[in-house]
Amino acid sequence: MRKAPEGAFLFVLEGSQLRWVIIGGSGFIGRSLCSHLVAGGEEVVSVSRAREHPVAGVQQLQRDLLAPEPFNGLFQAGDKVIFLAGLASQVACARNPQLSSRLNRELPVSCLARADEAGVESFLFLSSVKAEQPLGGGALTIEYAGGTPRAQYGRDKAAAEVELIGAGSRCRVNVLRPANVYVDKLSPLHEAAPRGVLSAAMSIVRLAGKLPHAGRRSYVGLSDLCEAIECVIKKSSIDRQVFNVAEPNYPALGEAVARYAGQQVGESRLLSGLLALVSWSQRNMGKIGLESPAVFNLARDMVQSEVYSAAKLRCMAGWQPLSRMAVV
Repeated sequence: MRKAPEGAFLFVLEGSQLRWVIIGGSGFIGRSLCSHLVAGGEEVVSVSRAREHPVAGVQQLQRDLLAPEPFNGLFQAGDKVIFLAGLASQVACARNPQLSSRLNRELPVSCLARADEAGVESFLFLSSVKAEQPLGGGALTIEYAGGTPRAQYGRDKAAAEVELIGAGSRCRVNVLRPANVYVDKLSPLHEAAPRGVLSAAMSIVRLAGKLPHAGRRSYVGLSDLCEAIECVIKKSSIDRQVFNVAEPNYPALGEAVARYAGQQVGESRLLSGLLALVSWSQRNMGKIGLESPAVFNLARDMVQSEVYSAAKLRCMAGWQPLSRMAVV
């Protein structure tokens, strides 16, 4: 039994079909999640700027998320709301911090407010491991053990997490922080081009034929991420929790790049020295209060190891990732 805002009581019958409302359902992760849920017999509503959804069986609602009050009249009692929308490019966030703040912090908070007023059952925000600075030395980072993020993207995601968890909503609210997401063999999507650090590394390989020495990092397959979302939503005892979502192995950047290049990629000492110099400059600019260029932040991300533990998610939600970032 759930109490509506005006004081009336709403009854949700056990076993009745409740909707999964996916904000940003036509994007990279959203398409795969919608396909995953429809295959499981769920009723799925996708909300995005797209007119039609590529997955059969998904109800598509076209909304401009930058318009005033884009979530009015959208939700129903008992809905399961998954917020996937946002500005994912760290370079774009650094160039347009106002847009980053709007999409990555303000929008999910306003979405939760409208969803809670409608009496939804749960709200899940897809954040990122970038919301927390990893521990140094390649140590595994668990939730809230790292530092304050340096980049605009991570700062906005972290701020949204704090506001959502502390909002005092009546519905369940949880946060997932996926590591670098890739299309694994179990995903219904075709192989996608690498993004972020992997994209930059591929560009270096195309230009120089080699890579600088770089750290190890965490990844998660797209199908495993969809399973994690479903696990947390369907576990009714989980509330006000933040979870890392990552495979329990941590390949070096060169090993991950080999998956896309189709062959092993050697390392260059010269490139390693140049990258180390750029990373050093980035760290020292921050110490004197200067905002470093986005390319410097990317260089730092390539040099340092970013390894995150998902032990909490495996323990509390029973999540078991099946895929591993392939090594050629």
